[in-house]
Amino acid sequence: METKSKSPILTTLATPAFWLAIIINIVANMAGSCLGQPVNLEANNLGMSATLIGFVASCYTICALLIRTPFGTVLDTSRKPTMVLFISNIFTALVYLGFAVCNSVPFYIVLRLLHGFTFGMRNMAMSVVLAKGVDKKAFGTAMGLLTLIPKIFSSITTKITLWITGTAGIEYVAYAGAALAVLAGVLCLFLKMDNSGSQGSGKAGGKKHVFYFRALPVIVIFAILQIPSLASNNFIVLYGADANLADAAATYASNQNLWMGIAGFICGYLVDKLDIKGAKWVSTVVLAIAAGAGIMVGLSQNTNIWLISGILCGIGAGGSGIFRTVTLRESSASVRALAVGSFAMAQDLVSIFSSTVIGVLADRIGYSMTFVFLGALPIIGIVLTLFGFEKFIGMLQDKNAPAAETQNE
Repeated sequence: METKSKSPILTTLATPAFWLAIIINIVANMAGSCLGQPVNLEANNLGMSATLIGFVASCYTICALLIRTPFGTVLDTSRKPTMVLFISNIFTALVYLGFAVCNSVPFYIVLRLLHGFTFGMRNMAMSVVLAKGVDKKAFGTAMGLLTLIPKIFSSITTKITLWITGTAGIEYVAYAGAALAVLAGVLCLFLKMDNSGSQGSGKAGGKKHVFYFRALPVIVIFAILQIPSLASNNFIVLYGADANLADAAATYASNQNLWMGIAGFICGYLVDKLDIKGAKWVSTVVLAIAAGAGIMVGLSQNTNIWLISGILCGIGAGGSGIFRTVTLRESSASVRALAVGSFAMAQDLVSIFSSTVIGVLADRIGYSMTFVFLGALPIIGIVLTLFGFEKFIGMLQDKNAPAAETQNE
């Protein structure tokens, strides 16, 4: 059902599901931040080497990747999706409690892998809720705010986490995270998610239980756009230390995170107001900005250039949500959770890539040339967008979908 308001912002703000999803996302992210850095400290306390810690972290991301589309499929097909969300948060709480009592390396490794599954579900859950509960003409605005608002709260949650860690110990941080996860789960029971009529409608997604293959070309462009951002997340501090620009690197990371949230909201709003052709040109600009950010920081060690590059990199990363938003808007409602999971899976794959291959590349050609190379990759995305965007979006349309769904979405 569409609202009469022409403003995506007013439409979003007038949707009760949006506000509840925002609250749940903030609570869930606070729970996640409780175990963000402390898990590495716990590994160090158990005597694990840095190499082993890094390897387990990669396995954590792989587990997050593996749960994405199965979780999305369950949310698409379950008659009680809110109960699925509740159970996922209870599972998260149990894993966090495990970290509170962990006293051996094997136990820690098992918990860390399970931790990856919890992140994979938490990271996409409220995006699915908004995709199913917000007017499709306001998807972009809703998704943008879902990115922006938690970013504003992130500095507060980080300070709380560090305070608990320093004053009470890692086990109490885990207890706090578990309690917050339970709270998020309980709040999920108050969500409204109607999956009636979704059963048996998986044809729109091809191999529904694996990946949303109709969106593969769009997802490829999205993944290319993620590479400069993920590379800077993992290596900008190391690059800064290598170039005696530690302060500039810290500022770079801070600006990137802030502008990621701002750009996510602005670009989402623009996509809501524009047609497919307009979204194509916004996407092209975002890709060009991401390319410029990587090339700039690779070619220059001027602190002012790094300041600008950090802002541009954040805009590129935040603007990448354009591709997800347009895909959700143009796809059948029966595959929206699968679509969210497929985009998240692509981001996980790029993250794994940036944590391994890019590190090897930096060792061989240096951080500077690595950032230049990675910055040039979005140019491929620009070409694909300019010459194939409309066709790629057209592939998402389900010609077998009931007419009623097409009219009422």
